[in-house]
Amino acid sequence: AFSDTNLKNLIFPDKVKYIGERAFGSNDSLANVTWPSSLEHIGGYAFSSAALTTLDLPTSLKTLSGCSFEYCDDLTSVTIPNGVEHIGGHTFYGCHGLTELTIPASVTSIEEGFANNCNKLRNVFWNASVNVPYNGISEYALLYVNTDAEITVDECWKNVIKNGVAQSTITIQAENNQKFAILKEFTAPEVVYTRHFNGTTTPGVSSGWKTIVLPFTPDSIYHESKGRVAPFNSGVEDAKPFWLRELTADGFVDVTSITPDKAYIIAM
Repeated sequence: AFSDTNLKNLIFPDKVKYIGERAFGSNDSLANVTWPSSLEHIGGYAFSSAALTTLDLPTSLKTLSGCSFEYCDDLTSVTIPNGVEHIGGHTFYGCHGLTELTIPASVTSIEEGFANNCNKLRNVFWNASVNVPYNGISEYALLYVNTDAEITVDECWKNVIKNGVAQSTITIQAENNQKFAILKEFTAPEVVYTRHFNGTTTPGVSSGWKTIVLPFTPDSIYHESKGRVAPFNSGVEDAKPFWLRELTADGFVDVTSITPDKAYIIAM
């Protein structure tokens, strides 16, 4: 009906219950939608490629069809309202800015790949009592399962945290220097964090500084080819040194260890 029409703003009357397939698709300037409180169904591809930055869907909504919000790259955090019962496959396919997604307890069916190809999605909060299907996102994403129901989680999910407890070693990688945030506290038997430091360096000169904040104190730090490393003057035997500085009221100060939840700059 209004596909590819360069819409920017959209206001629905409160009697609308059903938005059909591709109704507003391919409107890459559509940034604002006022949703009707009566809405129950959103069809496939209905808002594909929209410029939406938030998605405050009404609690009346029951169904999200496949690909309904695909390629909405400006979405960063989505909380699907409690009341939604079905989420189709590829609903958020290719939403490249999406970092956080919450699935409500009301969901009774969800198809594979509901957030496939969302390459920045790192935190998924699962409150539903249905099995967690294959999703095709980064293997380093954190899946927080917040239900006491006995559900099956597809093996593609590596970092599974059930009711605040990790089921195995948590493996995190800051891919291509992308920011990685852990948004909810949990306990784990072990956390392995990998960070890439790229660029040219000069021996003896501190360069290539990056910021780092960790929610834990690492037991040990290793370089992929040079073995164990440690901050200058930390006293760790046979370790190659690197620079670690903490920001204080008097400026940056050299330190010898990383403590939880403090901001540092680091140079390898």
